[in-house]
Amino acid sequence: MNRLKWILIFGFLSAGAAFGFTVANPPSDSGNSSDFRISPYVPTVTGSSSLQGSMYLGASCERSHDEFRCMLCNCMREAAGEPYEGKKMVGLVVKTRVEDPRWANDICGVIYEYKQFSWTTYRSDRRNLPSHPNENYNECVRATQETINAPGNGVNHYHADYVHPAWRKDYKKVIQIGHHIFYADKGAPVRLSTGSGSTMDSGASR
Repeated sequence: MNRLKWILIFGFLSAGAAFGFTVANPPSDSGNSSDFRISPYVPTVTGSSSLQGSMYLGASCERSHDEFRCMLCNCMREAAGEPYEGKKMVGLVVKTRVEDPRWANDICGVIYEYKQFSWTTYRSDRRNLPSHPNENYNECVRATQETINAPGNGVNHYHADYVHPAWRKDYKKVIQIGHHIFYADKGAPVRLSTGSGSTMDSGASR
C-alpha cells in the first residue's frame, strides 16, 4: 500500500512539472513538511507587437521592399531616444509624403530618397537593427504598427531643435515633441493626436 502511495505521489509531481506547476517551499516557521502550495502555470502570452518585432531583430537597414522594415529602421535611426509620440510622428511624416506627389509613392521610396533622411546617406548609419530588443526598439515596433497603415496627418518635415535649416522658413511650425520640431505646408490642414507631453505651437494656425 505504501509503495502504491509513493508511486501516486511521484506521478502527481511529475505531471505537475510537465504542465507547469511548481511546488513552493513551506514557510520557514511552519514546521509542517506537508504545508506546500501549488502555483498555477501562467503561460507567457506573446503579443503581436513582440512577435512582429522579433522577426526584425538583427535585420539589415539597407534599402529593401519590406515597408515595415523600412519604417522600423527609420524610426530607430531618426527617433531613438525620443518620446513615443515623437516616434509615431516621424512615421506619420513618412505617410504624409507617400500621399504627396512631390515624393515617392511608397514608404521605402520616401525613406531612401536621396538626402531626405540623412541616416540613409551614410553606410555606417545603415547598420543592422539591434540583435536584442530594448525600450527604443519595442517602442519603434509599436509606432510602426500604429502608423504604417494610417493616413498622413499633413506634417511633412521636421528637424532637431539644435539645428536651424533654411527651409524651415518656407513651412509653418506645427508642434515640438521631444527634440524634434515638426512642420507642414503653409495653409495646409494638419490632424494631430498626441500625448500630454506635446505642446502646440502658435504657428500651427497660420
